[in-house]
Amino acid sequence: MQDRFETMFSELPFTFDAPPKSATFKNSKMFLKGGGWEKLFRASYAWKAFRGSYAAKLFRASYAWKAFRGSYAAKLFRASYAWKAFRGSYAAKLLSKSFSPQDFSFFLRPAALLFALGGLLFMAAGAWAGELKAAGVCEKQVGKITAKAADNPVRPLVKGGAVYVEDVVFSGDDGKAKIVFEDDSILEIGPSSEIKIVNFAFDATNPTVSKQVVTFFKGLCRFATGKLVAQKSENLTLQTPMAVIGIRGTTTDHFIESEKKEKDGKTDWVVESELHALRESKTKTEVSVLSQGQKVSLTQIDMAADVKPKQPPKARALTSFEKQMFAVTPIDPASFDPIINKSLKSGQGRGM
Repeated sequence: MQDRFETMFSELPFTFDAPPKSATFKNSKMFLKGGGWEKLFRASYAWKAFRGSYAAKLFRASYAWKAFRGSYAAKLFRASYAWKAFRGSYAAKLLSKSFSPQDFSFFLRPAALLFALGGLLFMAAGAWAGELKAAGVCEKQVGKITAKAADNPVRPLVKGGAVYVEDVVFSGDDGKAKIVFEDDSILEIGPSSEIKIVNFAFDATNPTVSKQVVTFFKGLCRFATGKLVAQKSENLTLQTPMAVIGIRGTTTDHFIESEKKEKDGKTDWVVESELHALRESKTKTEVSVLSQGQKVSLTQIDMAADVKPKQPPKARALTSFEKQMFAVTPIDPASFDPIINKSLKSGQGRGM
């Protein structure tokens, strides 16, 4: 024991009297207790424990670390810019660097450790808070389809890909997609279209929790209700630039006709008209379309609400051309869809 003390203190950058050689182990403990030797011994032990990353070993063995390591937040963190930035930082180098008692940087390592661990926990918490909430899956896809959720980058949406709350989905000129939500409701997106999944939550045992809100910005869309509407029809809301649509157990078609216009040096899509139609009927089917403070109700198949800017909505029957136009929307045509003529197959129709 005495030899270990002498060796340890000989490495210090200053001198200190060694314990008496005649001291026994018991006397040495008494000599150390409460004195400067004890403080130096503790400091040395703490330094050795730290040098061996004892605290890191404890953390790695802890339940908190194991829980985080396998979590979705950890996956997001490892893929994040924050981790890449930290990995190449000075703090990371201090953590990974081996040092000697003569290396002054060892005085900075406790601060670096606290800083790094604090940063890791902070960034992990941020990743967890920003975790996306799944709403459904893209069951089928052809052509170019992309999606963007909140501040996340644009991503390709392919068959089997997850669809999230706050996703804005875009289709190219040749793009089509079939999205199936967790309540088995179906949203089909036609070419040159844009929609947003504003909100989605489904609880099979608690209708008060269930909620579905989808916004159609432009183009062609087909929507078939699912279990959420069967619970309570008020839980579903479809929105467009000029209308709010409520559905009770049915399949509907929607067309938002828009045109690119320049204003104040900026190009934007301006809605020219909207058409919302009841296409397939179930028990107690009703589609309500509210626009300009007035509502029209659709209760018969192939009835539609015609919506134009600054005008009340009008109910009327679909034309044969409009039925063909809506038949462009799905990847797989429905039983009520007519055969599509060549001009509409190539995306050249009313406002397309």
